Amino acid sequence: METMFGKILKQKRGTRVHSPALLGAVALSALLIGCEDILSVTDREFLTPEGVTPDLLVAGAIRDFNTAYSGGGLVDRFLSTSALISDETFSTGTFTTRTATDQRAQFTLSQGNTSDLGYIELHQARRASIRARRALEEAGVAGSLVSDMRVMEGFTWIALGEAFCSNIPFSDITPEGELVPG
Repeated sequence: METMFGKILKQKRGTRVHSPALLGAVALSALLIGCEDILSVTDREFLTPEGVTPDLLVAGAIRDFNTAYSGGGLVDRFLSTSALISDETFSTGTFTTRTATDQRAQFTLSQGNTSDLGYIELHQARRASIRARRALEEAGVAGSLVSDMRVMEGFTWIALGEAFCSNIPFSDITPEGELVPG
């Protein structure tokens, strides 16, 4: 059985297909007719709180920790900020926030600092690892994943203490959403 596309392209005696645009249009229409299922669109599903599994929380906690600790994109995080503060590296660029951090002349909170995002994201990573650990424990999962979440939480405590010294508030949020000041 010969396809419609094959019939169109088949040259008959005395006739020729002169237009490459015609061939392209025929090929595209044949392709689109055959791909009707591929082109149909279904509604996206959104992740609801009920759909959040402990595995997703673990993956999120690992991502939060990696980003807070070593960075992502062009924004400074814990490693680069602590290297500036400890004179492991020094600022040679034109970013005023990096130069201020290098000189220990931090800006006011409203102006922003190189260290601000690293500080905030380390706290977010700490909270994410606690939330993932609690979800694993509630699900009855024991073993290395629970230990990994505890280790990541511990690393955030160490990093915060190392880079930002004492008097850091370590607040907590209960599963019901209530803030417990630290």
